[in-house]
Amino acid sequence: MMRAILGIAALFGVIYAQQGQPDTCDGIRFQACTVGLGDFWGADPNAIWETPSLFAETINQRFLAPYELSNLVKVCNGLALFYQCLARRNLNACLGPIGWVGRGRSPATAFAFDGMISSLLFQCGPGFNSLAGNPNVTSCLQRVTVNYDAQIQQFYRSYELNVTHDPNSACTYGQSLVNGISGIYSAGPCLPYQGHAQWYSCEMTRNYVFSQFTHCQHVITCPKATSAARDFSHMIRDGADGEKEFLLPAHWDMDSSGNWMMTDARWI
Repeated sequence: MMRAILGIAALFGVIYAQQGQPDTCDGIRFQACTVGLGDFWGADPNAIWETPSLFAETINQRFLAPYELSNLVKVCNGLALFYQCLARRNLNACLGPIGWVGRGRSPATAFAFDGMISSLLFQCGPGFNSLAGNPNVTSCLQRVTVNYDAQIQQFYRSYELNVTHDPNSACTYGQSLVNGISGIYSAGPCLPYQGHAQWYSCEMTRNYVFSQFTHCQHVITCPKATSAARDFSHMIRDGADGEKEFLLPAHWDMDSSGNWMMTDARWI
């Protein structure tokens, strides 16, 4: 079990070492490996790489009650087998940003997939190691991921709109994204484990940002897992139905005519 998880970290390293090489993705092999991944996960292979949101949904569906570490093991081992199936020369050509764009995806979609893979690298590496022997933290993180998926995706969407409109402020928007996601993971079932939950969610989110904006690693920081929890109470409130609500900051968006406009902050 652990060998497969450690193996995926090595394979991820190959991707970034190979970036810029002109190899063309072997589409037939990519499709065959995706079918194998779908079989391993028990997921629809047509949905896995359809859109970033469907990729996230596919992974979230692997987090089943009673929300144990074995769920994450299955996600990580499935990806390890997928990368082994693709073979080294296809890793960046198929899954790197240039590879996605070369197959007709938008730059925003390409970087979203790349960011999600970088986030999974953390979850299948240092993040996984931190959860071994911590079943309560493992459970609460998976429960938040599943139960607050809609709110999490809205934060990611606002970030993508912001950096599309103003990439020069990417680190500022990245910090806002990290704060928002950390706030979500600070609430609800993870409340008793805020310190660990904030570190975990912060690291997986900032790895998403770094995949496109590497210079932000000098700006966006995370607390240690053993540090006192950061206070995000100003971003969290109880809704009328008793469910937690989170403050989505003002962000750039497009109106129906395609013009950029700044939206108001709102509770979601």
